[in-house]
Formats: sequence, C-alpha cells, structure tokens
Amino acid sequence: MNVTLYPIRLGDRTKIVHGWIILQDGAARGLLTPGEDGEILFALAFDRRIRPEDDIMVFRDLEEAHAWLRRRLRRAPAQGGSEAHA
Repeated sequence: MNVTLYPIRLGDRTKIVHGWIILQDGAARGLLTPGEDGEILFALAFDRRIRPEDDIMVFRDLEEAHAWLRRRLRRAPAQGGSEAHA
C-alpha cells in the first residue's frame, strides 16, 4: 500500500488554489488544502475510509497528514458496492 500526496493547482485564471491530491494504488482518494496559518486542511474524501468523523481534520504539516492517511487507508475496503463517497 503506497500513499502519495501529489501537489496540484486548482482554479481558473483569476483564482488559483494549491493543494495535494491523495493517491493510493493508482486511485485518487481525496484532497488536502493549505490553511491560512500553515496548517494542512482535509478538503474532500473520495474514499470513506479517510472521511473524518466530523468532516473536519487539521494537520500541523504534510508529514502528520501523510501518517494519518497511511493508517486510515490500511483498513480493508468495504465489501460489495463502491468504496468512493464524497
């Protein structure tokens, strides 16, 4: 199981947001965005295993986010049906 945080830019010509897409085994699992004070914010889950219970997660840095994601994505995917939910 390999979890990668790949830097991305989202937006249009007037507003650009930098962030990271969470990739595991070739699939996108979610998005992270930078906070105003240097923290990392959990933005969006495509995989219910990494959806925070209260939909809010703040990390001190990318290392903390990466460790948390590795722990969560070790969980077995749900049996039957799609595992991706936003």
